[in-house]
Amino acid sequence: MIARIVTVGFALLALAVATTGARAGGEAERRSAPEMTLPDMHGKDFKIAFADAKATLVNFWAVWCVPCQDEIPQISDLVTEYKGKGFRAIGIAVESGDAAAVRSFLAENPELGVNYPIVIGNIDSIVKYGNVDVIPTTFLVDSRGSIQKTYIGATPGFGRTVAADLAALLAQADKGSAAPAPKAPPKDGGKN
Repeated sequence: MIARIVTVGFALLALAVATTGARAGGEAERRSAPEMTLPDMHGKDFKIAFADAKATLVNFWAVWCVPCQDEIPQISDLVTEYKGKGFRAIGIAVESGDAAAVRSFLAENPELGVNYPIVIGNIDSIVKYGNVDVIPTTFLVDSRGSIQKTYIGATPGFGRTVAADLAALLAQADKGSAAPAPKAPPKDGGKN
């Protein structure tokens, strides 16, 4: 009986992973990303807000997560490639211990090349983002705080996929900011 329960449990887990992979890189529900303040790796408050960037990549990760370790250098490459173009990334370390543990992990793994802020998440941050239940989970958020894309679990071609989505979002943001201001209505009410 226990073997059957374990088998069914593994089957459900496999189904969840397969379903998650199918949604990776897909459209988000166009819901808002929550602004919040979390401690950084040095214990200082770091405010996660979106209005000051054209696009923000919010990555939930953990020190024990191998797919996360694969994605981190790809995120760092995106930060380097899109530096000065209105893009930034923020890593939220969850289930990874305190700030000292995360700092130690990154110091022991310099090959990850983290070049963006890392903050220490908590259950509240996980819940606010919609009960993130798979690590890694990454959100691409526009300047209004609207989640444009969600990448759940190990996403094949993560860096390329995010780069394409990011380029499209930045182009859209640039197009919107370059739009001419609306013309004032004629003083005569448009009758002449």
